[in-house]
Amino acid sequence: MENQDQAQSIITDVAGAAISVISGVSLPAPVRRNALKAFDQLCAAVVDIPVAYLEGFAQAKRAENAARAELIKRSGDQISSAIEVDPAYARAAASKFAQKIVRERQSLDQVSAIAAAKLEQASEKASESNGAEIPEISEDWINSFENEAAQKSSAEMQEMFGSILAGEIQRPGSFSVRTVKILGQMDATSAALFQKICSMAISLQLNGQFFDSRVAPLGGNAASNGLAKYGLSFDSLNTLQEYGLVISDFNSYMDYRPAIATNNKVAIGFTHAGALHALVPKEERSASAEFRVHGVMLTKAGRELLRVVPVLPEPAYTADLVTFFEAQGFRVVPVGATAA
Repeated sequence: MENQDQAQSIITDVAGAAISVISGVSLPAPVRRNALKAFDQLCAAVVDIPVAYLEGFAQAKRAENAARAELIKRSGDQISSAIEVDPAYARAAASKFAQKIVRERQSLDQVSAIAAAKLEQASEKASESNGAEIPEISEDWINSFENEAAQKSSAEMQEMFGSILAGEIQRPGSFSVRTVKILGQMDATSAALFQKICSMAISLQLNGQFFDSRVAPLGGNAASNGLAKYGLSFDSLNTLQEYGLVISDFNSYMDYRPAIATNNKVAIGFTHAGALHALVPKEERSASAEFRVHGVMLTKAGRELLRVVPVLPEPAYTADLVTFFEAQGFRVVPVGATAA
């Protein structure tokens, strides 16, 4: 009875959050359309949207669910008569399968509720981004997302899947099917390693688009355990590489000139630990001089997931990163205070 009440509470919460998002006037119409399409497929509850022109859609959905229930009943009867098996065993197997389905639906409802909450939080910002064309969310993408998200029961993984769903609803194409599948395949160990590398990474990004994300070994070589003292051994990096989250060349480089301040201005700056910084030269230098930062680079999938992974403090690495840049002739200054 308690489990039933809990499941009903989840369904009620999801339905309420979905209705709030889909009928919200502050969201652009294409985003509301994408939310309706996604929540319709992912939520266990039948969401009767309180909008007149959607009533026909809601009636069709109710009829579809009723047909499915009748089909399941008939399938059970056919299995019982078609195979020679102990009825008690058949009932146990059917019950086990039903429990699996219920768990998957509860996981999807939790993920949908998280996504709906994030959409509500982003509604004010979304209303300001007028003029931007928002395509329709892909049905193939939703199918792939459903398959992966249904298997995740931990709060941490559901939070990330909810963030991905909200992001894809707002801007389809933000997260590839490959990225969704990679997240679905990750176990607790690989997820912890990826969170660590995301927490240590420096990035060049503008308007949500990542041009580069990497972890610098700070004068060492990551392929020779140069990051081991921070918890990223060579074996750990190989694990992340096998998941497709970092590239195989652990000593690739990127020109970080966009992060160097010139005349108290910086083109992009670099992001680390959730904050934006600039590199201020200690001495006069040519603005055209290249500044390479070597290290372990995140793949496209890794950069996409970087947007939704909670960043944790890595004080030892951050302190050594500042020291490294100082040795290269730069001060690390928060953007907005480059004159300090």
